[in-house]
Parts: sequence; C-alpha cells; structure tokens
Amino acid sequence: MRSPSSRRWAAALALTAAFVAGMTADHLSQREAHAQSSSTATLVVPPGGLVFRAPDGTALARLSRDARGGTFELFDNREEVSMRAPAAPSKLPRLAANPYTIDADPWTPPVRGDDPGY
Repeated sequence: MRSPSSRRWAAALALTAAFVAGMTADHLSQREAHAQSSSTATLVVPPGGLVFRAPDGTALARLSRDARGGTFELFDNREEVSMRAPAAPSKLPRLAANPYTIDADPWTPPVRGDDPGY
C-alpha cells in the first residue's frame, strides 16, 4: 500500500500532465478565422417579389421586379398597395413639403417681432 504523500504526488503529476496535454492539444488545433472580402452582398429576390411582414403576418411592403425594372410597394391596413415607387426616377411620386421642418436654429432666440409669443 502506498503512503498518502505518494498518492498526492501521483495525483498532482496526473493533473499537471492532463493540463499540459490539454493546452498542447488546444494550441495545435487552434485555427484562425478569416472573413472573405467582398465589396457587395447579393440577395436574390424570388419571382413573386420579397414581402416584408409584421409580426402578426400582415404584409407591410414588397420589393419586386417587372418588365420596367424594380418596384417597391407599401401596403395599407387592408393589404392594398398605398404607394408604389417604380425604378424610373422620373416617375417617382412627388412628396409634399414637410410642414414640420424647422429652417431656423432652435437654440437661437427669435428676434422680437418674429415670434408672436413675445
């Protein structure tokens, strides 16, 4: 029968050997990952178009292509087309001016007479 001190040495030696073996295996099998460089990403749109849906399943928008080019359509609550943006820039719908835009700096106090509140 072995003495307790020799068992401790054997256990310590076995743990050290297992640790060194694990570190060596990890070091030898370690590989570096390299991303492939590509300047563009490609998403192939199916023939019926790509439909964006809300979590409840209702259609929000569709990206599709026809004989005239690409089209982006927005749907309303009844899932009917409410706005269509064709590929030709000359046929894009004209948007009204945004009534909420602020031309002046909001941090500069107005001159007396410019603001009816003064």
